[in-house]
Amino acid sequence: RTGEQVYQAICTVCHAAGILEAPATGNADAWADRIAKGLEANVASVINGLGNMPPRGGGADLSDEEVERATVYLLNAGGGSFTEPPLD
Repeated sequence: RTGEQVYQAICTVCHAAGILEAPATGNADAWADRIAKGLEANVASVINGLGNMPPRGGGADLSDEEVERATVYLLNAGGGSFTEPPLD
């Protein structure tokens, strides 16, 4: 699945409204520190879970590539400029 598809299926629950301390989608201020940490650190946080976010954002069936695509989607919505991995 694309990053947007994963976001719509799983991530939007918390990130669309910024609930449970999740940075709201598109809020550049909320994402700036995360963007500065780079893609690898953010992907690792999603895979392992961070704060209120469970591992893989609660999508236990997500592949590492899907996690990375969704992470890129969210980071870029907040002002990042990462490249989403291609679909196989």
